[in-house]
Amino acid sequence: MSSWLTLLRTAIPLVLACLLWDIGMVQTSVCSRWDHSVELDDYALSQEGDVVIGGLIPFHNIRPNPDLSFRLPPHLQSCLNFQGSMLKRAYAIVFAVDEINRNPYLLPGVRLGYRILDSCSQHPWSLRAALTLVSGGDLSCDSTGPANRSDKTPVHARISGNTPVSVVIGDSASTSTIILAKTLRPFGVPVISYEASCACLSDRREFPNFFRTIPSDVYQARTMARLAWRFGWTWVGAIVADNDYGRLAIQVFEEEIRGTEVCLAFYETINRANLEKDAKRAVNAIKGSTAQVIVVFLWYTDTEALFRELVRRNVTNRQFLASEAWSTSVDLLRNPDFFVVARGVLGVAIRSAPIAGFDTFLRSLYTFNRLRDVMLIELWETEFGCRPVNASLLSSAHSPNPSLVSCSGAETLEGVESSFTVASQFRVCYTVYLAVYAAAHALHSLLSCPNRDSPTWVPSSACSVPYDVRPVELLQHLKQVNFTTKMGEVFYFTGADIPAVYDLVNWQATPQGFMKLVTIGRVEGSDLHINESEIQWNTELNTVPASVCNERCPPGTRVASRKGEPVCCFDCVPCAEGEFSNTTGSMQCEHCPLEFWSNNNRTACVPRQLEFLSFSDTTGVTLTIVAVCGALATAAVFVLFVFHRHTPLVQANNSELSFLLLLSLKLCFLCSLVFIGRPSVWACRIRQVNAEFKRITTIPLQSKFMSQLDVYSEKLLKMFQGRGGELGRRLKSVMAPICTSMHPEGSGLDETSKTAIEETTVGIYVIKDHAASVEPEDTGIVLEGVKISYQATCACLSDRREFPNFFRTIPSDMYQARTMARLVWRFGWTWVGAIVADNDYGRLAIQIFEEEIRGTGVCLAFFETINRANQERDAKRAVNVVKSSTAQVIVVIMWYTETTALLRELVRRNVTNRQFLASEAWSTSVDLLRNPDFFVVARGVLGVAIRSAPIAGFEAYLRSLYPTNHLRDVMLMEHWETEFGCRPVTMNASLLSSAHSPNPSLVSCSGAESMEGGESSVTDASQFRVCYTVYLAVYATAHALHSLLSCPNRDSPTWVPSSACSAPYDVRPVELLQHLKRVNFTTKLGEMFYFTGADIPAVYDLVNWQATPQGFLKLVTIGRVEGSDLLINESGIQWNTELNTLYSNSLRQCPRRRTPKAKAIPCRHFIPCQQATAGVGKNIGAGSVAQATSGGSPPFLSY
Repeated sequence: MSSWLTLLRTAIPLVLACLLWDIGMVQTSVCSRWDHSVELDDYALSQEGDVVIGGLIPFHNIRPNPDLSFRLPPHLQSCLNFQGSMLKRAYAIVFAVDEINRNPYLLPGVRLGYRILDSCSQHPWSLRAALTLVSGGDLSCDSTGPANRSDKTPVHARISGNTPVSVVIGDSASTSTIILAKTLRPFGVPVISYEASCACLSDRREFPNFFRTIPSDVYQARTMARLAWRFGWTWVGAIVADNDYGRLAIQVFEEEIRGTEVCLAFYETINRANLEKDAKRAVNAIKGSTAQVIVVFLWYTDTEALFRELVRRNVTNRQFLASEAWSTSVDLLRNPDFFVVARGVLGVAIRSAPIAGFDTFLRSLYTFNRLRDVMLIELWETEFGCRPVNASLLSSAHSPNPSLVSCSGAETLEGVESSFTVASQFRVCYTVYLAVYAAAHALHSLLSCPNRDSPTWVPSSACSVPYDVRPVELLQHLKQVNFTTKMGEVFYFTGADIPAVYDLVNWQATPQGFMKLVTIGRVEGSDLHINESEIQWNTELNTVPASVCNERCPPGTRVASRKGEPVCCFDCVPCAEGEFSNTTGSMQCEHCPLEFWSNNNRTACVPRQLEFLSFSDTTGVTLTIVAVCGALATAAVFVLFVFHRHTPLVQANNSELSFLLLLSLKLCFLCSLVFIGRPSVWACRIRQVNAEFKRITTIPLQSKFMSQLDVYSEKLLKMFQGRGGELGRRLKSVMAPICTSMHPEGSGLDETSKTAIEETTVGIYVIKDHAASVEPEDTGIVLEGVKISYQATCACLSDRREFPNFFRTIPSDMYQARTMARLVWRFGWTWVGAIVADNDYGRLAIQIFEEEIRGTGVCLAFFETINRANQERDAKRAVNVVKSSTAQVIVVIMWYTETTALLRELVRRNVTNRQFLASEAWSTSVDLLRNPDFFVVARGVLGVAIRSAPIAGFEAYLRSLYPTNHLRDVMLMEHWETEFGCRPVTMNASLLSSAHSPNPSLVSCSGAESMEGGESSVTDASQFRVCYTVYLAVYATAHALHSLLSCPNRDSPTWVPSSACSAPYDVRPVELLQHLKRVNFTTKLGEMFYFTGADIPAVYDLVNWQATPQGFLKLVTIGRVEGSDLLINESGIQWNTELNTLYSNSLRQCPRRRTPKAKAIPCRHFIPCQQATAGVGKNIGAGSVAQATSGGSPPFLSY
């Protein structure tokens, strides 16, 4: 049919040009008729007049089986399955024309006629009927025409046959109407549709001759989206017609629900040509989904097949949102089989309006009064089951039973309740009624003279006459139509449309087991009025059904998105300690203020319980007694020592040390009393001063004490020889905690000698605790360390509340993910995959990437993780996904070891032609670059890299390294064995265990081995990237120490401004931490270095893996990122394509696209443009229905 339609579209302009327009050529006396479907013109309602309007009504809706004998010329046959409700629309035209002809003020002196043909709900029949109407139909070769016409009559009106129509009212289907409007556009014939609601028809550039008396689907889809949001249905399914009406309506619906927390659970289409099969597939989707609310954009015949399959499969308890095409269908409402599935339907309906006298007119129709009315005869046979006396006009093809008995003559429509006579269904009939009146008012304006206040198309033209109505002139007057209806409403066109007014209807059960239509609301423009108490739901308790993927998270939890699922599907994660959420559906938990803590349910913050040691407690009384007794005992001993200070015994025991010990011990006992009792502001300040006082007084005490202990250890060493040192160290380890208990903050001497900076050496590992524990060799003292990382990039580490002692000299992953998202958007890649490490580094980085691409038209095709513990298995799974996906661009955020496993599996499976976006963790890996096996898959990699910076003299320093000069450097020994395959000649090779040696039986090195001139990952000067971040970390530490160890009067700040200058042996990490926060110095490159929180300003290189003639890959810098500035040389990029072109899919040029079912936004089906038109690139990128133009469209990038 599509090929036949294409041929027909090509031939139509030629045929019409010959039939309709006077081209000044002499007609021959012999002509042939191309149309062999003349019998279709007999099934019509017609009335002659001075001016005739045409109508297209789908009286039948099933196409006949085609004749495949190929013995007769192809022609259209009469359709089947008569619809009484459609005949009512035809009589709405008849009724309106009769009213207008009786109206002395509208078209006075002009008799209006009509001709209504069957469009069969199929575009071939609709197009043929339209051409028949505008050409006059039933044409012969007589060119003289009726004798009563003047010479001014146009040629196309003088051809013998019916009078050509000046305006066509129809069709009902959007697809047919699109074809009609485009076909009749060159001839300026206006098309006024009463039911074609497709939003695409509002385009005045493409459809300048189209008008409609029904609102656009844009307003209907918006209303249904607002209903879903109003009732909290965040998880809905959709079943739509597989045509322009359904596809564009659901596209508008998707645009409306975007950003409203409403998601589509599934999206199925139903094609009328495969109605039964598609209905079964749609029911499978409904049954398998958890969505309880289904949006249905179908014609009522398609909905009938869907409901029939739902009943057969016993799929109930679903809430349907109905479009106007079936929400008021009497055939569905009165079918008792559908009661169990269709009860409670909520629908958008064409507004209901009374037509005075129309109900009486319908019931007064009788076959004896309309002998030539074949449609009324067919209604009579269908309604009463008998054949009227004039039924011979009706062919056997249209008769339900040609052998029906003759009617008695007493049959009448009075009292009959059917889809033809029910007065509550004057909805589409009213839009038909309005269309006729709009055409009549335009004709009235055209046929009136200018001095009668009626505009004409050309102000200087004479008054038009009824037999010379040119459609192109009528079109101009239709645009200016403005009149008041009998209901007192002002009618006018805004472009092709009228103001949007809808009814909201509900299908409610009746005691007889049927369903009735109840109006429960109204939509006027953007105003939604609904009476929720009047709605009858399809639930046992008549409550609003719930349709959510997940219930909203209760207070005390937060929303956590699920990988690879819509935002409506999530997990509820309890808030952490110290956080709370007091609202339902909270996206994140809030931190409690200081001195507050979250309750057990994590729903509120409560003051922290004040726990302290009271003087009235048993423990407090005991400690007080011990402290007082200890202080008294110490004071007594002190007095005794003072009294006998000149005796040899006291002098022999180092009297100064003894007095100092006794005094300090007494103060320690007394200071303990300050920590007993209820805390207050002054009490806390006194405790802080007390603690500082104890630290100052105990440092010299412990220094002298430890020196004495060392003397005793040496004596014990001599006494126990080999075991003395061991015993001395054990004694010190026993005594040190005793001194520490006397001074809770620890020994300043020990801190000076044992402070360590714990490095996070691998970028993908995360520091979980904000204060690392460092255990010195000689004591059991635990201190809080300061951490400066050179490669830990996790964005979580920027949290100063959780990691107050953390710093880093590498930018956060937040900037890297933003850069990768900007690259994807810059090159037009809207359909990308992602493979990340299965840890915080990968997961948090891809989370930031997803947040950055949200709302930009970029979507993730897939998202796979690789765990280092199962990297071979995970790599195989990831490659399976890469191979099956249509995404050509893959974002890879992993460590280079996992990337090695991934590339190896890609090579093994021969998966090539993929463009990789690399993270800094592997974008500069020498091991990957120099592996020839990866050439075919890794060529063209585009990556974000840690900035490269020179370190003066560092390369020469590396090449000068030799094991003889570093006798205790076991790492250098291991590198020597790996690099040169021999064991260093020095004895220090024995320090390397056999577990770390590649081969313990290696031969000894000759001594001539050297790293001078050699090329390896150690000596490669181009890889001074992470080395430079390490270099900066050392310098940052040095500058902080310089500031700490300098005096205030030397312009170097100290942690406590009033404190004395720090000494090298008394460097406290907590003080160093404060100075690190204020580090600010100029590097050797002339750049300012400082910390913003934990981070430094973001600077990256953009690198590209390019092929060399030797078959390897080299690293080329093609851009730079500085903060939010992205600088890139696109001409310097080498892509992994044969022609070195930007990655693109071979998609055909096309201006209009639609979203396929169950796919992300960038996934579109491309709808071919009409002949001689192409899509405007701007609208293509926007994702809307593109406008048609004669120009070309740009190529599509990677989608």
